[in-house]
Amino acid sequence: MTREAVTGTARAQLTGHCRDLSLGGALLAVTTALAEGTTHDFRLSLDDETLVVRGEVRRCRQLADGAGYEVGVRFLALSSEGQARLERYLEQSGS
Repeated sequence: MTREAVTGTARAQLTGHCRDLSLGGALLAVTTALAEGTTHDFRLSLDDETLVVRGEVRRCRQLADGAGYEVGVRFLALSSEGQARLERYLEQSGS
């Protein structure tokens, strides 16, 4: 048996919560570190609707209590419908 390096992409789902949200991105608290510079699809629960956005991890820092990570995400791709929905949500929530 030879041991060859394997490369590829793995999909995983992790839970977290949003600490801050804007049209340009979000600050998330999650349990798993995400590598800076990587892109992911994020599902944001906006009241009774889920919005899927593609985002780039701009920073990832361990929380002071060591119980997770604070991840800054910049949105890369958001449909015009998604943009409008996010704008409405932010206006309603007073953000």
